[in-house]
Amino acid sequence: MEKLYFSVMSEENDFKKLQVLKYTYKLIFLLVKDWMLEADTPHFGYQIPGKGVRLHEIVSYIERHSHEELTTSGLAETFNVSISFLQKLFKENLDISLMAFVNSVRVQKAHHLLIHTDMPISLISSRTGFPSEKAFRTSFKYRFNETPQRYRSKNTK
Repeated sequence: MEKLYFSVMSEENDFKKLQVLKYTYKLIFLLVKDWMLEADTPHFGYQIPGKGVRLHEIVSYIERHSHEELTTSGLAETFNVSISFLQKLFKENLDISLMAFVNSVRVQKAHHLLIHTDMPISLISSRTGFPSEKAFRTSFKYRFNETPQRYRSKNTK
């Protein structure tokens, strides 16, 4: 990855640099979106050219605080950027909306708890930041095509 980054950064055409970095971020996101991520391990380590905000810092913050109420406006304020900039940063670099990314992190953490603990589903829902158990069930079913209850019964011993 480091070699790719440095080879891209040595490119003289700035537009080509941005295009390659955009697709690199998309690829990284696709590779890691289904993994259970540790709370303080950021996915992305590269500065977004010309943006002044490091995407991995925002992603890492979301992972550490996903159990809290996160809003686009709150995150924009935390990182001292505009709401539109933050939304555009995620959409252009990861091809996913900011709140869809937050939801994805929450679902992955809930999935881990569902499989590795006997914690009640209502508690998993609240501990992973979902506003309600219904919101959790809907998000989980969208991602895994099954309710949390059914998924747990099929995937635990």
